[in-house]
Amino acid sequence: AQRRQINRMIDSVYDEFLRKVEEGRSMQLRMVKRIANGRVWTGQDAYRLGLVDQLGGLHDAIEAAKLLSGAGEEARVVEVKTKKSLLRRFREAGLSSFVTDSVVSSILADFFNSPSVDVGMLKSLMTQCNGKPVLLDPSLLFYR
Repeated sequence: AQRRQINRMIDSVYDEFLRKVEEGRSMQLRMVKRIANGRVWTGQDAYRLGLVDQLGGLHDAIEAAKLLSGAGEEARVVEVKTKKSLLRRFREAGLSSFVTDSVVSSILADFFNSPSVDVGMLKSLMTQCNGKPVLLDPSLLFYR
Protein backbone atom coordinates (compact mmCIF):
# COMPACT_ATOMS: atom_id res chain seq x y z
CA ALA A 1 0.00 0.00 0.00
CA GLN A 2 2.83 2.42 0.85
CA ARG A 3 4.62 1.61 -2.38
CA ARG A 4 1.47 2.31 -4.42
CA GLN A 5 1.02 5.61 -2.58
CA ILE A 6 4.62 6.59 -3.30
CA ASN A 7 4.26 5.61 -6.97
CA ARG A 8 1.04 7.67 -7.26
CA MET A 9 2.78 10.69 -5.75
CA ILE A 10 5.81 10.32 -8.06
CA ASP A 11 3.48 9.98 -11.07
CA SER A 12 1.59 13.08 -9.96
CA VAL A 13 4.81 15.12 -9.69
CA TYR A 14 5.96 13.84 -13.10
CA ASP A 15 2.59 14.72 -14.71
CA GLU A 16 2.81 18.22 -13.20
CA PHE A 17 6.34 18.55 -14.62
CA LEU A 18 5.11 17.52 -18.09
CA ARG A 19 2.28 20.08 -17.94
CA LYS A 20 4.71 22.84 -16.95
CA VAL A 21 7.02 21.94 -19.83
CA GLU A 22 4.01 21.91 -22.18
CA GLU A 23 3.00 25.42 -21.05
CA GLY A 24 6.44 26.93 -20.63
CA ARG A 25 7.83 25.68 -23.94
CA SER A 26 4.55 26.04 -25.92
CA MET A 27 4.68 22.39 -26.99
CA GLN A 28 1.93 19.83 -27.39
CA LEU A 29 1.71 17.41 -24.46
CA ARG A 30 2.07 14.49 -26.86
CA MET A 31 5.45 15.86 -27.98
CA VAL A 32 6.57 16.60 -24.43
CA LYS A 33 5.80 13.01 -23.38
CA ARG A 34 7.64 11.67 -26.41
CA ILE A 35 10.72 13.77 -25.63
CA ALA A 36 10.67 13.31 -21.85
CA ASN A 37 10.02 9.62 -21.35
CA GLY A 38 11.97 9.82 -18.06
CA ARG A 39 15.22 10.71 -19.81
CA VAL A 40 17.88 13.27 -18.97
CA TRP A 41 19.21 15.31 -21.89
CA THR A 42 22.58 16.96 -22.45
CA GLY A 43 22.46 20.73 -22.80
CA GLN A 44 23.03 20.55 -26.54
CA ASP A 45 20.29 17.97 -27.04
CA ALA A 46 17.89 19.98 -24.84
CA TYR A 47 18.64 23.07 -26.95
CA ARG A 48 18.10 21.15 -30.19
CA LEU A 49 14.76 19.82 -28.86
CA GLY A 50 13.55 23.27 -27.78
CA LEU A 51 13.68 22.53 -24.05
CA VAL A 52 16.05 25.42 -23.28
CA ASP A 53 16.52 28.85 -24.88
CA GLN A 54 20.30 28.94 -24.82
CA LEU A 55 23.35 27.12 -23.50
CA GLY A 56 25.55 28.38 -20.69
CA GLY A 57 26.77 27.83 -17.17
CA LEU A 58 25.79 29.05 -13.74
CA HIS A 59 27.32 32.51 -14.31
CA ASP A 60 25.30 32.93 -17.53
CA ALA A 61 22.11 31.86 -15.73
CA ILE A 62 22.71 34.34 -12.91
CA GLU A 63 23.33 37.18 -15.37
CA ALA A 64 20.15 36.29 -17.30
CA ALA A 65 18.15 36.18 -14.05
CA LYS A 66 19.43 39.65 -13.11
CA LEU A 67 18.32 41.07 -16.44
CA LEU A 68 14.95 39.28 -16.49
CA SER A 69 14.18 40.42 -12.95
CA GLY A 70 15.10 44.02 -13.70
CA ALA A 71 17.69 43.98 -10.89
CA GLY A 72 20.43 45.16 -13.24
CA GLU A 73 23.88 43.83 -13.98
CA GLU A 74 25.39 45.24 -10.77
CA ALA A 75 22.93 43.45 -8.48
CA ARG A 76 24.63 41.48 -5.71
CA VAL A 77 24.19 37.71 -5.68
CA VAL A 78 24.11 35.88 -2.35
CA GLU A 79 24.62 32.12 -2.17
CA VAL A 80 22.23 30.48 0.26
CA LYS A 81 23.48 27.27 1.80
CA THR A 82 20.86 24.58 2.34
CA LYS A 83 20.66 22.22 5.27
CA LYS A 84 22.03 18.74 4.73
CA SER A 85 19.51 15.94 4.76
CA LEU A 86 19.32 13.67 7.77
CA LEU A 87 20.59 10.67 5.78
CA ARG A 88 23.52 12.69 4.41
CA ARG A 89 24.46 13.72 7.95
CA PHE A 90 24.40 10.04 9.00
CA ARG A 91 26.65 9.09 6.08
CA GLU A 92 29.12 11.93 6.67
CA ALA A 93 29.33 11.07 10.35
CA GLY A 94 30.08 7.45 9.43
CA LEU A 95 27.02 6.30 11.36
CA SER A 96 24.96 4.77 8.58
CA SER A 97 26.38 1.28 9.09
CA PHE A 98 26.28 1.42 12.92
CA VAL A 99 22.77 2.68 13.50
CA THR A 100 20.11 -0.01 13.94
CA ASP A 101 16.80 0.02 12.09
CA SER A 102 14.93 0.83 15.29
CA VAL A 103 17.17 3.85 15.98
CA VAL A 104 16.80 5.08 12.38
CA SER A 105 13.05 4.49 12.54
CA SER A 106 12.79 6.46 15.77
CA ILE A 107 14.90 9.36 14.43
CA LEU A 108 13.03 9.49 11.12
CA ALA A 109 9.65 9.26 12.86
CA ASP A 110 10.67 12.19 15.04
CA PHE A 111 12.11 14.07 12.03
CA PHE A 112 8.91 13.65 10.00
CA ASN A 113 6.65 14.13 13.03
CA SER A 114 5.07 10.76 12.35
CA PRO A 115 4.37 7.88 14.76
CA SER A 116 6.40 5.41 12.67
CA VAL A 117 8.53 5.13 9.57
CA ASP A 118 8.97 1.87 7.66
CA VAL A 119 12.78 1.63 7.55
CA GLY A 120 12.58 -1.68 5.68
CA MET A 121 10.64 0.02 2.88
CA LEU A 122 13.15 2.90 2.79
CA LYS A 123 16.05 0.43 2.55
CA SER A 124 14.26 -1.47 -0.20
CA LEU A 125 13.65 1.75 -2.15
CA MET A 126 17.27 2.84 -1.61
CA THR A 127 18.51 -0.49 -2.97
CA GLN A 128 16.19 -0.33 -5.98
CA CYS A 129 17.15 3.28 -6.69
CA ASN A 130 20.90 3.10 -6.02
CA GLY A 131 20.46 5.11 -2.83
CA LYS A 132 19.85 8.40 -4.65
CA PRO A 133 17.28 10.65 -2.94
CA VAL A 134 14.71 12.15 -5.26
CA LEU A 135 12.25 14.08 -3.13
CA LEU A 136 12.05 15.03 0.51
CA ASP A 137 8.47 15.67 1.57
CA PRO A 138 7.34 16.72 5.06
CA SER A 139 5.72 13.31 5.56
CA LEU A 140 7.66 10.89 3.33
CA LEU A 141 11.12 10.30 1.91
CA PHE A 142 11.17 9.22 -1.73
CA TYR A 143 13.93 7.57 -3.69
CA ARG A 144 14.23 7.03 -7.41
